[in-house]
Amino acid sequence: MKNIFENIFSKKTEAIPQKENEIENPQIRKGADFVFEQNPELAKIGTIEQYSQYLDTIFPDSKIKDIVYHGTSVDSYNSILKEGFDLNKSGDNLGYMGKIASFFTEKAWTNNFEKGAVVSALVNITSEYIDNSGNLTEEGINEFKKRLIDLKIIPFINSLEDLNNDIVSVNDSDRNTGFRTARDTIKLKNYLFSSIENPEDTYNSILIALSISGLKRNDNVVDMLSKDEIHVLNSPEDIENFKKFIATDHET
Repeated sequence: MKNIFENIFSKKTEAIPQKENEIENPQIRKGADFVFEQNPELAKIGTIEQYSQYLDTIFPDSKIKDIVYHGTSVDSYNSILKEGFDLNKSGDNLGYMGKIASFFTEKAWTNNFEKGAVVSALVNITSEYIDNSGNLTEEGINEFKKRLIDLKIIPFINSLEDLNNDIVSVNDSDRNTGFRTARDTIKLKNYLFSSIENPEDTYNSILIALSISGLKRNDNVVDMLSKDEIHVLNSPEDIENFKKFIATDHET
């Protein structure tokens, strides 16, 4: 699993896709046009400008503001629209880091993962340990490391100094890079994969213990640990809520 994770998400891609759906109209949320293309029913309810206003009411305090994208099969896409994300399918269509749902920040990246259908969504990440870009803060990474030490699952690690030295050592031997910044959480994941059994369970459990529902894996990927903090666009719930938003807006 480690090799798959590294090949898909860790190494730099030579040809980075250009950003799609750039819209000059500031009243239109980036990516809203793609959602309208997927479902013509939305245009019968209201305009794309109104839909963008409606999206502003969903997870207004989230650190991740933009629409994010999940590439999957057509069957899985239809299931997600009806029932939401099933995190028990992780490693199948949802991700490689335990029970998570993984999203790309650009729709074009879904073509590199799995061709089929693209789920558009908004995600809610509000933890005090997350910065405005969706990364762990320095306080967050230190708290994470303290929790890892408290678990006593690495026998020779008894202090932050021991842990920091071992993280650097593992990453240097694997990737020629050390652990230098609070945002470089991918190296912490590499360390766990090299050091303990069931690393994804430990990683995700600590994040949940810190009230973290999701996190930027890197500049291109967001991992969500809670299906309740994922709002699937174009789902029956989304369409119904858009209708209510239009009705309320017309009343005022």
